[in-house]
Amino acid sequence: MTRPNHKEPEMADENDKQAEALIASLAPKIAEAILPQIAESVETQMKGLKDKNDELLDKLAKQKADDSHNKLLAAAESQY
Repeated sequence: MTRPNHKEPEMADENDKQAEALIASLAPKIAEAILPQIAESVETQMKGLKDKNDELLDKLAKQKADDSHNKLLAAAESQY
């Protein structure tokens, strides 16, 4: 009587080797295909961060200018 599982480990090893070979051959192609999309996504996110940073810096500069103007007015009014 033969054992039904006797050849299974050999087949599993062969399947594992074939799967590894398939992954090794496809991985560079997959990376090459998705890399432009990743780069575009990163550039879009960086542009959004830069735009928001510029907006906040402009608000801060305006706030400081307004504060300086108000302080000068208050100092001038206190002299009268």
